[in-house]
Amino acid sequence: MQKSKPKIVVDLDRLKYPNTGMYFFCVSLYQALIQNGDFDIHFYVHSQTEIVTSNRYLIKPLDRFYLKPKSDVKIWHTTSQLSIRIPSRPVKLVYTIHDLNFLYSDKPNWKKLLELKKIQKRIDRADYITCISNFTLEDVRKHLSLQNKKVKVIYNGVSVPNIDEQNSSFNIPKSKYILSLGVIAPKKNIHTIVPLLKDLNFDWYIVGQVFDASYHEKIIQLAKEHQVLDKIHFTGSVTEEEKYGYLEHCEALIFPSLSEGFGLPPIEAMRIGKPVFLSKLTSLPEIGGNVAYYFEDFTPNSMLQTIQKGLVDYKEKNRKQALIDWSLQFTWEKAAEAYLAIYKELLVT
Repeated sequence: MQKSKPKIVVDLDRLKYPNTGMYFFCVSLYQALIQNGDFDIHFYVHSQTEIVTSNRYLIKPLDRFYLKPKSDVKIWHTTSQLSIRIPSRPVKLVYTIHDLNFLYSDKPNWKKLLELKKIQKRIDRADYITCISNFTLEDVRKHLSLQNKKVKVIYNGVSVPNIDEQNSSFNIPKSKYILSLGVIAPKKNIHTIVPLLKDLNFDWYIVGQVFDASYHEKIIQLAKEHQVLDKIHFTGSVTEEEKYGYLEHCEALIFPSLSEGFGLPPIEAMRIGKPVFLSKLTSLPEIGGNVAYYFEDFTPNSMLQTIQKGLVDYKEKNRKQALIDWSLQFTWEKAAEAYLAIYKELLVT
């Protein structure tokens, strides 16, 4: 009689937020984990989720108050620090922390302290903690107590789809353009790009959904002041095919973000050999390494010089392959292997 495989549940609740970083994290992790042959992995999802068609462990309304997994579940992997559904013991818990970005927002201190308290409670419950970058881990150590628990940094991966451009529905922009990729929100700091457009011979495509309407309006008003509104194109949410279409044909990715737990767009751009221009804040120097270009500050003259010099350097030194090579360390296969190794370790401890 064949021995049954250990049952593990992976929480993919964040699939309910399409076209966000957490959505793509969940989709990519799901696709990587279903290839494993060692465990019976089920995925904790809402009933309307279309991505996961089998091995579904459905979310129930009362789970937010009391979540008691079935007795055959050995390990529960909570893949977001924001999850409000934490299983009761004795099931072992893996808890993934992406960032503490709220600490760098304009939220009042009492709200920040409340969020820290919630995360600390989940850390206290966890048997193993993972972070998506060393920056996030150090941030956690600075503001929370890990209590000598097992901790591991597991980088996110990048999966670039094969796109048949002849049969693609993507319409290539007619003008040359720089690209910003991600939700439109203050932490992305992309309004700093607006004053540069009058001196850059490029249009600017902003690919991502509006997360903060007032910030979106701020960009528009600033563009009107600098008389560059005709050079700015908001695409809204796009498909994966469209996203990589924009990446494939851009001149560079501009990513002056103030707060990132990992920063997936720069790696996506690097994977197809595009130059990336990043802030020096939070996890971005760790992710961009010595192949990215960095803004010393966010004054227009400084940013403009960084972009202009970087584009010349990229072309003269033919840096495309160096960018691709750097990005290859970030794969979902490696990420899945690391998570599976943690599951195995927990089953024997």
